[in-house]
Amino acid sequence: MQCTDNKNSEDSLVKVFSEEIDLNKSEISKTLVDESEQKEIVDSAYDIVPLVDSLLEELVVERVINLKLFQRRFFLKMNKITEQLDTLEISINQMLAESREKEDLIVHK
Repeated sequence: MQCTDNKNSEDSLVKVFSEEIDLNKSEISKTLVDESEQKEIVDSAYDIVPLVDSLLEELVVERVINLKLFQRRFFLKMNKITEQLDTLEISINQMLAESREKEDLIVHK
């Protein structure tokens, strides 16, 4: 009688663990997709460096011959840099919020 009970309890444990593994696989897969999307957002914000470089090159090359044209280009590029920094800030804040949520879930378990 005990052998049958042990066998049933082992079977139920195996079933529970296999279900947990299946759940973890989907969570891991979702997490990897989320992280790769976040990385793309953050990486796009690093396009700022080439923009700044090009601004500096224009400044050196043109030596501000046509000041109004340069000011306009400078303004447009600085606007783009600001937008990219805003995007970076938003993505960092989202990552921090998600991290806090995960920590809260772990603590409450």
